[in-house]
Amino acid sequence: MTVRSRTILLLLLAVLAHQIGVAQPLSTLSYDEAIRIALHNNPDLQARALNVRAADHAIDEARTDLLPSVNLSYDLQRNLIIPVTPVPAAIFDPTAPSDAITPLRFATGWMQGAGVLASFNIFDPATYRNVAEKKIEATIRETDRKITQLDVESQVGLAYTDCVIAQEQVRLAVADTVNSAKILRVVQDRSLQGRALASEVQSAMIDANNARSRLNEAVRVLRSSEEKLLYTLGYASQVGRSVTLTDSIPVLYARFASAADTIVADSASLTYLKSMQQGELTETQQHYTALGFLPTVTLNGFYGANYYNNSLTFFDATSWYGNSYLQLSVRVPLTADLQRSYTLSKLAIQRDVDQQNLAASMNKRRYELERARADHAYYMAEYTMKRSNAELAQRSFDLLLQQYAEGRVNNSELSRSEFTAQQARVELLRSAYNFIQASLSVLRLRKS
Repeated sequence: MTVRSRTILLLLLAVLAHQIGVAQPLSTLSYDEAIRIALHNNPDLQARALNVRAADHAIDEARTDLLPSVNLSYDLQRNLIIPVTPVPAAIFDPTAPSDAITPLRFATGWMQGAGVLASFNIFDPATYRNVAEKKIEATIRETDRKITQLDVESQVGLAYTDCVIAQEQVRLAVADTVNSAKILRVVQDRSLQGRALASEVQSAMIDANNARSRLNEAVRVLRSSEEKLLYTLGYASQVGRSVTLTDSIPVLYARFASAADTIVADSASLTYLKSMQQGELTETQQHYTALGFLPTVTLNGFYGANYYNNSLTFFDATSWYGNSYLQLSVRVPLTADLQRSYTLSKLAIQRDVDQQNLAASMNKRRYELERARADHAYYMAEYTMKRSNAELAQRSFDLLLQQYAEGRVNNSELSRSEFTAQQARVELLRSAYNFIQASLSVLRLRKS
């Protein structure tokens, strides 16, 4: 390498280092590590997991309604005016006329009551319905968490791919800038020999400036891609920090080459599972609403004592009288049955809606999955062809560059070859991105 070549290369590296800044690598990061970190840090996924835990606690909360309700009770009452109750006078005086009454007061100035009050729902459809609904809602939230996990994996995959593509663009931009500098040097040497026009030198200088501009733009895109990747991984914004990715485009291509080979039945998808769970919830609501026509049976009991005295004395045992009872309560709904009938009709319609939504979701999944699998096959073949084109275009440019230095081709032929090589590399990167995007869509649709 000549002194001039080394100087040009050092200048290019200095420009690149200036654009990248003093960024220090955050860490090396593989595709699998990125997925693992995102699943651990992603706030949306963590919120879904917390919702699942809350749903599990809601089940336990609903089950407490099946247990007896036991309470300690205490009442203190001051009767300011004791009501009078008329009773037949003959009860106390047999000689009294039959229509005579005697006014009596059956209360005292002070009354207290203390004891243990218990209640147990022997049969109450509303209680059992609440428990059953909470169980199904917990399974739905778990399914939502799994769907969110698939979305996060897909988002991280795209963000990682963006970063890989951006790093490759920077590498290619550096190579283009080096090539432009080589061409400029050759043109300047030919100009000194009187074999190139001043316009050719100026054109080569413009191409070199454009190459540096493309390099600056590629570095900007790389920084933006790294920031997006860090954000997707659940990290706070870290300006000036970089990520060293270990998986290149060929590695990702090999990883996703067989993504469309496995076919997953509709019944194994999360969309199908959630639709079935939603239908089960509707059926449960319908079942327990129908049970609402039956009577509710409740057993109540009390064990305690009551205090009666005209003066308030808490510890006067002679004024406390025991009180205990068991009560079986049966309530038959009457007016609520009309509303319940309308509710059953509404739930029957909702079951039909759930079935139609399931059919629509499965049709959409099949369509999108087949389209994604077709895209996967197309872009896989496209990537192979674009990679071959890029290699051929680069070899052709290297050959023309050598011939141009020897004076065997003109500047326009070299420029066309350089442009063709650049376009081939751009198309290669585009096809690689489209292939990985199609692969991620297939993987997400297979499970979702």
